[in-house]
Order: sequence, then structure tokens, then C-alpha cells
Amino acid sequence: MLDALVILLSATSAFGSNMVTKATYDVLERASGSCAVLNVTGIHSRPDSFGNSRSRTRDWTFQIDAFAKDTGDPDALRSRLISIFDIVTGTLESDDTLQGTAEVTGDIDGNFSTATALEVGGALWLPAQFTITAREFTG
Repeated sequence: MLDALVILLSATSAFGSNMVTKATYDVLERASGSCAVLNVTGIHSRPDSFGNSRSRTRDWTFQIDAFAKDTGDPDALRSRLISIFDIVTGTLESDDTLQGTAEVTGDIDGNFSTATALEVGGALWLPAQFTITAREFTG
């Protein structure tokens, strides 16, 4: 599922090729506008029915840390952050099975704060964070 998320988000115009990575933030050093880092942050497993603990449903939780580079224009920066929300939610809503690796994606929660920034290589990056749940495909 994580690989499918990388592929789906890499295909969007907001990030592009090689601007979405798994668990490594070095993408910030080479990105010129927007980029994203994906991580698996949890799993919830539950029995499908009482008395049969062998049949289980697993919901995976993923975190996406997306970043927009501050180029000195606050309006453009806010616009890029809002665009990231549109791109991430639109991408996941258009393929809620993550290329057939998940039964369905569930909630998509996102937030950002213009008071929080990360400095990398002399540039300021503002993060937009997303939490996504996806139900494992059970057949």
C-alpha cells in the first residue's frame, strides 16, 4: 500500500517524479517547490466476527508529510499549501483502492500551520500533514 501511495502521489503535478519518498526527508534538499514524505504509523487489527479470531480485518494508518517551499511570497505559499490539500485528497478520492492494494481508503485528515516551518539547506519549508487509513484487501 505504501508503494502505491508513492506512485499515486508522484504522478500528480504538485509533486512529480522523485519528489515523494518513503521515510526519508532528503527530498527536501533537492525539491524546488513541493514534495512529500510517507510513513506507516500504525495498524489496527480486529476479528471479523466474534468467536472466529482467525479471520481479521486490518486497517493501516499512513502519515504524509507534504512540504511547500517558502519563496518569499506569503500568498503564493498559502496557495501552494491549499493546492497540496486538493492534490492529496483528490488523488486518494480518485483511487480509493490504492491501485488495488487496499480494499478501500477511509478517513483523510489534514492540517497545516503557517507558524511551523522547517529549515533545510537555507530554505524554509512549511509542512502540511495528512493521516490516511486504508483497509487491507481481504479478498
